[in-house]
Amino acid sequence: MDWIPVSRTHPYSSGEVLVTFQLGHNVYLVDIMTYDKDKKRFSWYKPFTRDMTDTVTAWMPVPTPYKK
Repeated sequence: MDWIPVSRTHPYSSGEVLVTFQLGHNVYLVDIMTYDKDKKRFSWYKPFTRDMTDTVTAWMPVPTPYKK
């Protein structure tokens, strides 16, 4: 599955997504965040409710866990 730039489109529904976000000048990290379709923003679950929409650069659906 490929990364989807937020400059192109946002998730179609609310829920958990895998994101790449910028932290600093050239530092990019990957994490799971919650996307709120109505508010059009990415954030972490409480107590980390910081809105990260401005720093998220790309997203993709959370992959299905591996099963034997």
